Amino acid sequence: MSLEVLGCTTDALKDRPQFTFISKLSFANELELSVRSFTCFQQEWINILPPINERAQLFFEYPLSHDDSMEIFSNFVKTLLANCREILVKCPSTKIFNFFQGLSKGEAEMINLIVNVYKFDANSIDPWITVHKVITSGIPSKNRDAAIVIVGPKSWMRNFKQSLTIILTQTPEIQEVHGAEATGIYQFAVETLSRYAITKNVDISKNQSFCFKRKLDRERECVYVVDNNSQLFFAKYRKIVNV
Repeated sequence: MSLEVLGCTTDALKDRPQFTFISKLSFANELELSVRSFTCFQQEWINILPPINERAQLFFEYPLSHDDSMEIFSNFVKTLLANCREILVKCPSTKIFNFFQGLSKGEAEMINLIVNVYKFDANSIDPWITVHKVITSGIPSKNRDAAIVIVGPKSWMRNFKQSLTIILTQTPEIQEVHGAEATGIYQFAVETLSRYAITKNVDISKNQSFCFKRKLDRERECVYVVDNNSQLFFAKYRKIVNV
């Protein structure tokens, strides 16, 4: 079962014939939710919508800049998307870490974060701070095999090489990889993206990609791919692969 809900208040939804049907569902496989304003995103959504098993696509036209909206989003993920396999979130860069905090309440296998930067927004966060957040704090999911793709506009990667060098310098445990090992990580990223509906059309340019890795413990590592051509950052946990 798939659900598509445009941004509206729950009071407005109650006047529609679909409300009774939706409220009686025990689960749904897919959800597409567009939130057009802060007033549309309410705690009551959690009581109305069923848990989503496979895929959720959430489109936010406003940042989670209020404590109330941040708490609602965290509860939304914890209650409705706890076991959702794929989550796509399109959002503005302002207060983007509030989306990170909410997503960390679930166990998604794949997260696709599409970030918009508005020139008029003085509070927009530099994309590399977002990438650095993933590297230092981990992928925002409880899943031990989680992956994330962060996609931004072209302006994000303007100072790509310089920003990458700074990240590598500030995080000594990360190793940049080359040759056969880099090719293996690139192919691993491509294969991973192809397995999920929300990322199967995401392309990574081999010639414009940089690969690196970070050892998490004796058995696991996190691999990273940054694509300068597609303005894309990929990260995934996996068992350590010996080359």
